[in-house]
Amino acid sequence: MAYVVFESREQALSSLRASLTIKASIVRRNKAVSEEIVIYVCKRCTASAGESGKCEFCGGEKVACRPGDDGDPIRKPLIDAQGNVVTRAPIWWLKQTIPQLMDDEE
Repeated sequence: MAYVVFESREQALSSLRASLTIKASIVRRNKAVSEEIVIYVCKRCTASAGESGKCEFCGGEKVACRPGDDGDPIRKPLIDAQGNVVTRAPIWWLKQTIPQLMDDEE
């Protein structure tokens, strides 16, 4: 492991700030990339693919879905006011396939 010796406290803090700025920039860029992730899922058989068009398995329509980042509430199942799971499907899928159900819940 290599150590860096700074001539002053200010120089060390400046270097640390620059390093943190770069790391924050990388995190922002990674978040922006993850927000752009789109998967195409067949509404009929739920096969997924990287491109839109007809499903190669059943011929159904594939829809564009944005599943969100890890830990995003949109990845959780729909839960009613009493805490019961309404469906195990994630909210991002329900918004895409049954928007009227989601209108009632919001």
